[in-house]
Amino acid sequence: MLLLRHADQTILLTGDLEKAGLERVLTLPAPRIDVLMAPHHGSRTANTPGLAEWSRPRVVVSCQGPPRGWLSRPEPYTNKGATFLGTWPHGAVTVRSSRAGLIVETYRSGQRLVIQRGIGS
Repeated sequence: MLLLRHADQTILLTGDLEKAGLERVLTLPAPRIDVLMAPHHGSRTANTPGLAEWSRPRVVVSCQGPPRGWLSRPEPYTNKGATFLGTWPHGAVTVRSSRAGLIVETYRSGQRLVIQRGIGS
């Protein structure tokens, strides 16, 4: 895992966090997280309601391929107020941080989110 801070923005890169590592992280004090890179390519076992509750990110980016099989359980982040952006439907996701806030843009779907610092922080 890597926690990045830039211009008062916080981005958490989780890599392949799961199982014992995930359990350990959930015992730590939660920092404010603006952008969370979903662990383990959006895996249902790594992206738990507990992680969503702990992190409460504003935006979640999940690098994942097309869905396989029936998805019986939706991702847990939108119920906590996050915008969830999977690369399968949205394409590449670009995140830019500045003193003014964050700009998150998707390539395929053309979404653009502007998150200004101080609003909802």
